[in-house]
Amino acid sequence: MPIPKIGQKDIPLKDWRRFLRVADWFERTIEQGNSTLQPSYGQSLIVKTPVDGIDARDGTTIFSATCIKCVAAETSTPGERTLHETDEELVVYNAEEQDVPGEIFVKTTLSPKGTRYVDRGQGVRRFELKDNLPSSGSVSTGQQATAHPVNAAGVVDTAVDREFEVHDELGVYRGRKKDKYSSPHSQGSRGVARWSPDAQEWEILSMQPHALQIKGPLTGALVKATGSFNIDGVTVMQPPGAIITDTDPATSTFGITNRAFDGDNNAVCIATWDEAAQDWLALDIPCPA
Repeated sequence: MPIPKIGQKDIPLKDWRRFLRVADWFERTIEQGNSTLQPSYGQSLIVKTPVDGIDARDGTTIFSATCIKCVAAETSTPGERTLHETDEELVVYNAEEQDVPGEIFVKTTLSPKGTRYVDRGQGVRRFELKDNLPSSGSVSTGQQATAHPVNAAGVVDTAVDREFEVHDELGVYRGRKKDKYSSPHSQGSRGVARWSPDAQEWEILSMQPHALQIKGPLTGALVKATGSFNIDGVTVMQPPGAIITDTDPATSTFGITNRAFDGDNNAVCIATWDEAAQDWLALDIPCPA
């Protein structure tokens, strides 16, 4: 490619474009202090933040931290990939007014000057509820709860200074807090939250569902009548992966509101959750003991 000369008047447009691209590359290379080819402007990468995260911007001062570059590797499942940490470290700056939490995966973007910044619109993190969701009995829109961060190995960080709020904007989740019940049912509801740059909050993307259908044997013979009765040895039927949030799963009995069924002692009862009544309602007693 011919380089434009001083005083040259007629330069083909295609040559000018090539020259400008080279000039831009040269400027970025010199600015970085080396002669290696630099990543192009806007290049996006996923990184994992360090334990202490990245501090929020303070006025016009921005802070950085050394993060680990991650790559998405294909799995045996079509359309599915898994994030893997590499040995490469990258310095990432946070220009937002909110801290970037530690040990989460975030998307970063390269500026024209070669500085890598956090793209807060893509941050996600795992959590376990510290508080019940909802805090009262009724599910409502805009509900929120305090949560603990959970790392990729499933370990919960219960340090007070690592807690954060998760928001259920649609009011579709019901979860139990950590240590609400004794082991082996001490784990709270777990989920994944995404940072919303518009709302400046962590919004729940998904969370373990509340059990909607359970079954268990009657603790005594039941004569057709209204009222309530008890079942024990309860197991969750629906939905998959659900946990029971309103009653200790280890308890000997579950109170069930009757719908005029009768049954023998140890007959299996199927019950469904009634959100309006916030109670278990007998759905069927399909067979005797």
